[in-house]
Amino acid sequence: MLKNHIRVASRNLIKHKFFSTLNIGGLSVGLTCFMLVLLYWFHETSYESFRKDAERIYRVDIHKNYGGVLSASAEIGQGTAPVLLSDFPEVEEVVRLRETGNWLVKAEDNPETFKLTEAILADTNVFHFFDIPLVYGDPHNSLKNPRTIALNHTTAKKLFGNRNPVGETVVIDNTDSYQVDAVYEDLPSKSHFRHQMMISLPTFKWTSRNYWLSLRFYTYLKLREGASPASVEERFPQMVKKYCAPDVRKFFQVSMEEFEKSGNKINYHLLPLGDVYFKSNETGSLGKTGNIKYLYYFLAVALFILILACVNFINLSTARASNRAKEVGVRKTMGAYRRQIVNQFMAESILTAMVSFVLAIPLTIVALYCYNYVFDIELSVLDLLSPRFVFSMLAITLLAGILAGAYPAFYLSVFKPTEVLKGSFLKGLKRASIINGLVVLQFSISIIMIVGTLVVFDQLSYIQNKQLGYEKDQTFMIHDAWSLWDKLDAFEAEVLKKSSIQHLAYTNFLPVEGTYRTSSHFFKNPSREDVIRFSTTRVGYGFFKAMGIEFISGRPFSKAIASDSLKAIIINETAAKALGYENPLNEKIYQFTSKKDEATMHTYHIIGVVKDFHFNSFKENIKPLFFELNVSKIPKYALIRSHTENLRESLAFV
Repeated sequence: MLKNHIRVASRNLIKHKFFSTLNIGGLSVGLTCFMLVLLYWFHETSYESFRKDAERIYRVDIHKNYGGVLSASAEIGQGTAPVLLSDFPEVEEVVRLRETGNWLVKAEDNPETFKLTEAILADTNVFHFFDIPLVYGDPHNSLKNPRTIALNHTTAKKLFGNRNPVGETVVIDNTDSYQVDAVYEDLPSKSHFRHQMMISLPTFKWTSRNYWLSLRFYTYLKLREGASPASVEERFPQMVKKYCAPDVRKFFQVSMEEFEKSGNKINYHLLPLGDVYFKSNETGSLGKTGNIKYLYYFLAVALFILILACVNFINLSTARASNRAKEVGVRKTMGAYRRQIVNQFMAESILTAMVSFVLAIPLTIVALYCYNYVFDIELSVLDLLSPRFVFSMLAITLLAGILAGAYPAFYLSVFKPTEVLKGSFLKGLKRASIINGLVVLQFSISIIMIVGTLVVFDQLSYIQNKQLGYEKDQTFMIHDAWSLWDKLDAFEAEVLKKSSIQHLAYTNFLPVEGTYRTSSHFFKNPSREDVIRFSTTRVGYGFFKAMGIEFISGRPFSKAIASDSLKAIIINETAAKALGYENPLNEKIYQFTSKKDEATMHTYHIIGVVKDFHFNSFKENIKPLFFELNVSKIPKYALIRSHTENLRESLAFV
């Protein structure tokens, strides 16, 4: 019987080519959209799932309340890791990581230099802790000594070809030599960190300082089998009282009891490794993070498209009721039961859905390249073959076929043979109301999606045309300006000889998220009252002219005034309002800083106030921001402002 249903269904699809093309085409597009979104869903929700013991690994975050200002950070002090091992028997292992920015690297015997944009400092047990397989090297003894590094496989091949580079020398930034201790497999795309190089912690002396409130390291712990994370978190307040008290005394000049009586609070929390990608709401999370809301939005859109395709199938099928009615009448006259007729129509619907699924596969493969580019992910054809994806799509396709064919099948099977053969069968009110409802649903979904598209277009237009508070169209930048080293001044002098170039400034700050610190706390007076949280950054001479940022009052940094390099700061309008001064010029603010383990009160003088400009997401209000002078010779960027009409000429010259 099943074989007969399939044979008849195939003949009907071939016989009614136009109708079949419309149905199959609509369902194919709907299934393609759903397949792409499902691939994205599986990719995003499987971060870190490949790691051994992932369910026992947690990141330690710190939550603070200073002067009523709440903040959370994914980075904690370097002194925390040893205590987690010594004071918590539930903790089996701890590892620390810290991002280090860009590096220029080359093999000692090869002049070709490569830029690495992703490098981290790491403890020696990083490979064992995160179950990172090594191509070369010993996972238990790598990264133990100063000036040792580990490279991922791709970087190692660029530098050394196919030979084993363990023991070879790598020159970093054309100045320092490091020994290669290990080569590890490239980290999968579903890892929240995918760094190209790891540098041993002992390389830098400051990593051994026992700071708790100087937040520098991402710290992960692995619990022993059967250990409860809740029991560990319960004892964190005792750890804070015991170990954070010296730093509180050092930086705030008060005891822990006085600190907490004032409403201030410090505590630590555990974030499961599987939640790091989606639930990292803390400041400065390591590597890539995602947003679960976007997944739900995409899934909703894909469902809408699939529902539209199914509704279209139902409407087209019922529209052909008069053509199929005689077939039903003859079948019933020849003794067919209603169940057999329903099965026949359901077979046609499911066959249509399966053919659509087969056609959707090449459409999905063709779309993958653009899809990967837009979403910045690495999906491949092999992801289409994963059992979870195949079974999920087969189930969705089968469900779509059943839902799309159910109403036409049950509706057409109720026709009475006598009325059909006489041509006098009635179109019941029930049919009319359902079909009308489906048409309304179809148009409603279409209107919602069109309106949504217009809203998104309007938002993009707003973003592109919004006045940001600085001039971006006349300014271009050079990354890694620090690589000029002692040629910085000479480069600046040479560039400014070009008449079409107006200004050049070296800076560590760009008006984008991630180029400033967001957890610096300052005081309006030395008594440590009125704690104010600022976003802070460092810029060079000429930054405000290069960016076209206007001053409300005061002046920019000046090379002629030596004290600017130590005490001068410039703030934005929002910061001036937060301070509450009528005229903030020449006023002072204070901050505790540490140098060589000694805490000192640093005094800053406000020399200027600039107009507010957007330096983070439009979704956020403009934050209080202050600028220090960057006196180091390792700036991240060079900003160059040119006359608009000569922009290409200036760029070519530089």
